Amino acid sequence: MKAVSQARWVALLICALFIVGALGQQAVLPLIEGSDESLHYAYTEHLRGTWTLPDRTTYRINATGQESSQPPLTYVLAALTADLFGLPRLDDPGDLYQRLGKTRNPWNTPVTYWNRDDNRNFYYDIAPADPAISGALARLRLLSIGFGLVALAAAYGAAWELFRSTRWALFTMALFGLMPTFVHSAAYLNNDITVTAFSTLTLWLCLRMLRRASILHPGASLIDAFVIGVCAACAALAKVSGTAVIAAAGLTLVVLWARGRLSFAAFIGHGVVMALPVIALFGAWVLYGWLTYGDPFGFNTHTAHHNEYTFFSNPLPAPADIAAQFPNLFRTYFARFGLSIHLHPLIYLLFAAAPLAALMGWLGVFRRRARASGGVDAALILGAAALIALFGLFRWMQILPAIPARLLYPAHLSITAALVGGLFLLTRRLPRLGRVLAGFTLGVTAFSGVIGGAVAVHAAFTLPPAGSTALPVDSTPVYTFDSVALTGWTLPENPRLDGTWYSVGLCWQAGAVPSREPAYTVKLIDLQGNIAADRTTLFGLGLRAGLGWRAGERFCETVELALNADALRPATAYNVVLSLLDAQTLAANHPATAADGAVIGAPILGRAYAPAPTAASETALEPISARVPFAALVGYRLEGQIAPGANVRLTLVWRADGGTPIDYHQFIHLMGEGETFALAAAPPREDGYPTSVWRAGDVVEDSWTIPVPAELPAEEYQIGIGFFDPRDGTRAAAVQNGQPAPDRIIRLS
Repeated sequence: MKAVSQARWVALLICALFIVGALGQQAVLPLIEGSDESLHYAYTEHLRGTWTLPDRTTYRINATGQESSQPPLTYVLAALTADLFGLPRLDDPGDLYQRLGKTRNPWNTPVTYWNRDDNRNFYYDIAPADPAISGALARLRLLSIGFGLVALAAAYGAAWELFRSTRWALFTMALFGLMPTFVHSAAYLNNDITVTAFSTLTLWLCLRMLRRASILHPGASLIDAFVIGVCAACAALAKVSGTAVIAAAGLTLVVLWARGRLSFAAFIGHGVVMALPVIALFGAWVLYGWLTYGDPFGFNTHTAHHNEYTFFSNPLPAPADIAAQFPNLFRTYFARFGLSIHLHPLIYLLFAAAPLAALMGWLGVFRRRARASGGVDAALILGAAALIALFGLFRWMQILPAIPARLLYPAHLSITAALVGGLFLLTRRLPRLGRVLAGFTLGVTAFSGVIGGAVAVHAAFTLPPAGSTALPVDSTPVYTFDSVALTGWTLPENPRLDGTWYSVGLCWQAGAVPSREPAYTVKLIDLQGNIAADRTTLFGLGLRAGLGWRAGERFCETVELALNADALRPATAYNVVLSLLDAQTLAANHPATAADGAVIGAPILGRAYAPAPTAASETALEPISARVPFAALVGYRLEGQIAPGANVRLTLVWRADGGTPIDYHQFIHLMGEGETFALAAAPPREDGYPTSVWRAGDVVEDSWTIPVPAELPAEEYQIGIGFFDPRDGTRAAAVQNGQPAPDRIIRLS
């Protein structure tokens, strides 16, 4: 009795930790910022107002969007709960954003997922929120915690059926319920938590039926079959991915019949009883979709967004495609919040210990041809649910980019049981190591689910404080754009675009609440006007909407531009250009005024340079042995004849072997016996790649079109080249054929 009492207290503690984690995330997750939460709430209010399903044909314009085709169970239960407690009604779901004072943030997806403070909000404020609607949605979120508790209880029951150990059942319950992604799904109104609850409940009842059949005869009552059918139907009626447990439930009866626990007649009878609620509930919804829209499972409103295929006609993903998405699937199964909020990368490395340790445990079993506790039959049932869920996930991977692995949560019990089973087996072989790994896994999961998730969500939706980055916070405007001024900025110390990201720090000062919501864009534009990289965002990286500005408020932020090496032209200069635009119309209609009063359309904050290639082109060159202190002349090519009034094309190919802080200019002379003509003097590559950014290994190809003087005496000429410091005219040392070049001029024959 004492052990039972202790187990109850531990189970209550696990439930309490789950509730604390979910409430913590609810407290810091703004309303409708959960994945598609606005659509889930609109669906609920549509049902409250009409008690009819949304029109799928108008999903592009109606308030429920692509969720129009979702099965209705979650929304029916939410609507009944709202009516039961008399929550305020949203008469027109299309008014949701207006009532909450929100509008869509078109730049909510960050360029880099690992920058935890970067534009993750789906919406931003444009007006005060209606407290009645805000309060109603906040209360409906509690329903998700209720579904989570149902799933936790079912997970404990299923684990006890598998392991016949209270300690391991509690461990499974904790790992299942404190998984950060699972906790997050209980923090907002959605159907993922509902399908997880009913799927887990169904699998528990299936495992229970298997155990009872092994000790009783017949061991599987018609009531059990009916209850399992109801739960499986509810899982599918919550989300179509719940159909995985319908197959698992049917397989349970097949296993019992194959093991001789059910006669064929009983097998048929139980199957009919189990199928009746599935057909009556889920089947009716499938038939409705088929007859009304020709879309029995409601996939078309999702697939139509992305390509011309339907869910079933898409080709299976190639193995390479699946492998490429594995890191995303791993992160999103264990810990991702919303569309793009992640924990620290180290946490995912720690999470990786659990599946690796579990794999060690299972490999030991396979080598000995032993059976895991819980039996092969239970593994078949759980495995069937997992395989069907995986099949659905792979299908969606073909349709949606970076699909989240929370679609596997109808089989969350199966996956958790596999992890715990492997640790259980490892503990039997290596008691000390196994227990340490089990404790470590639980500690990482509990900390991340209860504390880490709330901290990550809070960080993603917290306004950046003034001076939060090491930027030149000042109150003197450098450029003024209507109601906001740019007081300073920083660019990377290295002007070369060598990496994957280019960070620009910006410091702003609010002048007043703007009459129109501004956004800003930072672009890398070459000297011909081609855009190589850009980033557009609302202020505060999405969180500091103009409505909340106070006169004189100052804040700084760092915006990161993603660099694509294929989009960069080698050895090319790019201006860093800042522009403000209207967040609603996207028109760049916020001109800048400089401190001297000059009006500038788009200020240039600085310049960056795409690196030169490290190999010369294959075009034939005249070889030469010559060098300057920071580079060697690989060769040259002269096109055209040196004649009075002609134009010649000179191409020089340099290989840098060191850096120089000086931006040398290059000179080109036409040298005769009696007179020298200065043909050109300018930075190399038309100032597109100054010598101060050359680095060892750079191959810089520099072409010049040179006009030959019309009054050119008839004699033999040589072209002479070299570099000089434009500040004082001092020529850079030059060496040719191993000897110092006269007058520091390299002569081309």
